[in-house]
Amino acid sequence: MNPVQAECAAKIVEVVPFAIRHLRAHIRSQKDRQFTIPQFRVLAYLHYHAAGTLSDLALSQGVSLPTMSKLVGSLVQRKLVERKGNSEDRRKLKLKLTREGTRVYDASLQSTRQYVAAKLELLSENQLEGLTQALDLLQGIFEQS
Repeated sequence: MNPVQAECAAKIVEVVPFAIRHLRAHIRSQKDRQFTIPQFRVLAYLHYHAAGTLSDLALSQGVSLPTMSKLVGSLVQRKLVERKGNSEDRRKLKLKLTREGTRVYDASLQSTRQYVAAKLELLSENQLEGLTQALDLLQGIFEQS
């Protein structure tokens, strides 16, 4: 690895977790929605994958089926997610956001985007464009793996 590559890698490893901590804190602070980051990630997954299964969710989040089942159960109780299909094997149930789940997810996402936008107010247009390009590159690199 060359020195520039090493410096870039070190900066990513330093900055990304720091940014995620701020995003997590903001999401947890939303008093009217009050859900955990894992719950938010489940809502996000179901937002982008309209009818996922418990197995799909567990795999995408890197947790066990029992852990995901408990997590989804808490969202079902709150009427944010609904289960459809095979009641004998929860792994084969189709999960989808309810209308309320979609509303809550969209509101939280909008609030979080506004939070981030406020943090970016000090940057110039050129800096914002550069940051956007860098993030696009970073996303492309990690989507390949």
